[in-house]
Amino acid sequence: VAITHPEPFGIFPQSVGFDKSTGIVAKESLEDDGTINVPIGTGPFQISEVEGTTRLVLTKNENYW
Repeated sequence: VAITHPEPFGIFPQSVGFDKSTGIVAKESLEDDGTINVPIGTGPFQISEVEGTTRLVLTKNENYW
């Protein structure tokens, strides 16, 4: 995996271990401003509905073991 930042990001090694700030995503899933438009994950739940910053609905991930 090669990671390239558009500018220096000195705390990158620490941020990789912090699950709320960093993830590896496909370029195709990002808007021009960096917003993720197609969230992908491997956990027990999937995002089924988002309403701004006020509502998040999760459903069971049938593919999770």
